[in-house]
Amino acid sequence: MQACYDEGNPIIAFNCGFTDQMQEKEITSLAKQLQLSYNTLKRSKESCVQFHLVGMDSALETRLHPQGYENWKVHIDKGPYWDTFAGHDIVVLTPDAVEDLEAVEKDKVYVIGGLVDRTIAKNETFSQANRLDPAPAAGGSIVMRKLPVREYLPNVTLPVLNINTVVEILLAVLKKGSSAWSEVLESLVPQRKQLGAGEGRKARRLEHKRQKRNILYGAGDGADPIAKVSDTVWYAGNNVKPRDEENEDIGTKLLFGFQSDDSD
Repeated sequence: MQACYDEGNPIIAFNCGFTDQMQEKEITSLAKQLQLSYNTLKRSKESCVQFHLVGMDSALETRLHPQGYENWKVHIDKGPYWDTFAGHDIVVLTPDAVEDLEAVEKDKVYVIGGLVDRTIAKNETFSQANRLDPAPAAGGSIVMRKLPVREYLPNVTLPVLNINTVVEILLAVLKKGSSAWSEVLESLVPQRKQLGAGEGRKARRLEHKRQKRNILYGAGDGADPIAKVSDTVWYAGNNVKPRDEENEDIGTKLLFGFQSDDSD
């Protein structure tokens, strides 16, 4: 880790200058995602990447203390990223960018906006970067790119990801190359976002019903035979006919508020 701290590349910088726009629970969530990102870096044996926390304030610092961030091998920069990395080629990752990120290159600085997943603040990172000179006097460049989520996962419901997921994606593409975008995104973008909106709601609802059934009755061959309703019964919302209607447990359906729902 010390070698990555000193000379790792590429540089991944977390832009932590948005805490004034977040609630306390969201800042806490950001701190947790930063910890997860750091853990991902520690587990990555093939990639030696340098991490920076830029623009960090006392609100975030307070919430990072329980995570033990003082012992992390990361750079803490109080100033904004455009000053910290003056003279570098900077790639600002924002879902509002026009162009897709095509490759992860070792000679670049990748800036990830420190806005948690539930804070859907449209154009925040884009607007901030858009005010900057794309060709600074100190040299280098500043461009905006988005992960090619829509290109490879056209059914994704919302292309805004947790920052630790973005880190996992960058490290995976760095390791496997730009030809692996499809494989990497399918593997790392949460399934709930890869489904269409209606499919996602149905999947969550059906999974919730199965979990409650298993908690109440247990699962497997030892479960109550009366309560062992076939999975097709629980998928009745998709108009699938039960295999054995005579053994359908009406009481169980009523207990869980089950009903056919074609609204999605």
